[in-house]
Amino acid sequence: MVSKVDIVTPALLGSSEVIGELRRLAQRQIPYHGKWMKLSCYMLPVSSLFTLVPVVPNFPFFYNLFRVYSHYKARHGAQHLLHLLDSGSFEVVADSELSQWYQGAMLPQVSTPDASTVGSDSRVRTPGYSSIGQSEASDDERTLEDGCPLLEDPVLVTDNDVSRMAAYFQLPAFEPAIRRARHQIVADLSKPAN
Repeated sequence: MVSKVDIVTPALLGSSEVIGELRRLAQRQIPYHGKWMKLSCYMLPVSSLFTLVPVVPNFPFFYNLFRVYSHYKARHGAQHLLHLLDSGSFEVVADSELSQWYQGAMLPQVSTPDASTVGSDSRVRTPGYSSIGQSEASDDERTLEDGCPLLEDPVLVTDNDVSRMAAYFQLPAFEPAIRRARHQIVADLSKPAN
């Protein structure tokens, strides 16, 4: 049985800040997944009526069943995370190499146009989007694969940095999941604030 779990963070984050954010995340996700699990359960009887249609598999029923299972597992995971936080099973460890990545020392230095040079560039700089690799496509046509939208402030970890971090921490199996999480965070931060 594991008694302590190390959470490796950059030194700029305090241990109480990391533990507090994990606690807020777990507390926010428990009711969310509970609500959607119940709604998916309520839809099971309705979707089971599709069994009356011959020849076609009952995809709506199996989809709802999968949703019930997924939300149950996510809710249970959030409850387990909260239990581990309450029992003090996490230890926050600051890593100097990771700190260098987040502080920008390990990131390639890229020059971006400032306010005085934007007018001389033929491309228009859209707030919230990186000016690097901008094509003539409209904002709606830009994707993460094109390198846009990438926020310039704060400095975000790039896909190359994810590969280097996975190699440094000897976790190549986690690289696709970390890359997907990074893309989701970039997309979420690039949405206009309401």
